[in-house]
Amino acid sequence: MTITHTADITALAARLPRRLDRPTSSGRNAVRLNRRGRFVLRGLPLMLAMAALTAFALSALNIGFSPAAVSAAGSGAELEKVVVSPGDTLWEVAAEADPDADRYTTMERIAQLNELEGAELQPGTELFVPAGR
Repeated sequence: MTITHTADITALAARLPRRLDRPTSSGRNAVRLNRRGRFVLRGLPLMLAMAALTAFALSALNIGFSPAAVSAAGSGAELEKVVVSPGDTLWEVAAEADPDADRYTTMERIAQLNELEGAELQPGTELFVPAGR
């Protein structure tokens, strides 16, 4: 289709949408946000702020609820804090903590109280152990 008349070109141009990079009367570019754009502009930062606030609140609450403190409070048992020395094993720590009790049971209790995944201990680690009777 070939347009030959100037009136046809003017009519065609009138039907085309305005370009966004053309300055408006206020001198700024006219940017119109659709629904998704408004969500990203307003909703996403709000959701990120709420997630950060929730994470902060959970970490602050978790400080007072260490596994050892909760376990000790629930069972009525007394606990002692022991610092692991170089060369110490969980077997030796259990033997020192409660010499009269079964060592395997004491080792399991120490592992539960301190959320240990294995029997290997790092020097300088503070462990909660059941107090000897």
